[in-house]
Amino acid sequence: MPEMVNILYVAYNRRAFTEASFAALAANTDWTQVATLHIHDDGSSDSTDKYLWEASRDLPVEVKYESRRLGGPVAAMLRHLDLCPTSDLAAAFVKIDNDFVVCPGWLPELLRVSTLNPGIDCFGLQPRIGPPVPPPHADRTVEPARFIGGIGLIRHRAFEVCRPTPNGRFGWSEWQTRHREVAKAWVIPDLPCFCLDLIDLEPWASLTRDYIGRDWAREWPKYESLGGNAYYDWWAKEQVLA
Repeated sequence: MPEMVNILYVAYNRRAFTEASFAALAANTDWTQVATLHIHDDGSSDSTDKYLWEASRDLPVEVKYESRRLGGPVAAMLRHLDLCPTSDLAAAFVKIDNDFVVCPGWLPELLRVSTLNPGIDCFGLQPRIGPPVPPPHADRTVEPARFIGGIGLIRHRAFEVCRPTPNGRFGWSEWQTRHREVAKAWVIPDLPCFCLDLIDLEPWASLTRDYIGRDWAREWPKYESLGGNAYYDWWAKEQVLA
């Protein structure tokens, strides 16, 4: 199992989403397996940047924070690659967006699966087929993919030949589809991690509509087709207990 990885956390506005997402990241990550947390705020205008600066100060890990408008998550990922050059092409980083909530045990499970599948370059972590299975799960494996979403573990060697061209929110999936030599796979069965904009409950549904109206989010199908609240019921219980 890789001893340590970097985490790239990318944010652009959506402060309410960011507060929930980052709190889960802070609480549910095994920080002994993280070399550095890189936070890139892409020029937020709703105080998301200020929240992240304050919230990250007490984490038990090295934090590198930047608030700078680059124009999208692909550009933020390319910036991360420039800031973290490595001669170890098998080295990896994990990219997390500020609408994504990670479950307890997510990182050891992801690293274990990546170690068991050394030929895969990109491991997708977003919900896909349902229902989710909490970690640890001895039979968790991977399923080949044409491309993965914007959240997952990515080895540096994926970019050995060339890098994607940033185009706002787009460019990553298109690049993966073109480059068949880059091995992509989904982690299966799904972990109970989830995107806040896919929850059809309040206040998240109203927040999602507001963020779409501000062009801070895109509209996607909700989780009913993937087994409903099985993805986030553990988190909902934690919120009540808190």
